[in-house]
Amino acid sequence: MPNQQEKAKRIIVGGTVAGVLLIMFLVITIIIQGAQIFIKQAERDRLDKEYQILLQQYYDKKNDLEYYSSDFYLEQLAYEYGYRYPSDK
Repeated sequence: MPNQQEKAKRIIVGGTVAGVLLIMFLVITIIIQGAQIFIKQAERDRLDKEYQILLQQYYDKKNDLEYYSSDFYLEQLAYEYGYRYPSDK
């Protein structure tokens, strides 16, 4: 039968091992979470840049549409194709 000192020593060693394993688990978890946060932030930054590019393209095309739909452009195009007002002799 083991004496009290050996039991206490085993309990202390077991507690120490359990504590070290718990700390290692927590550190690994924190490292993994940090890496995942970094990856998500990089993805968010990439998507934000892509969004800004697409938004700029949208406004450019919207301005083009307004220009090509304007009376000024349509009249200019009609003159290029030979159409004239009856008063333009």
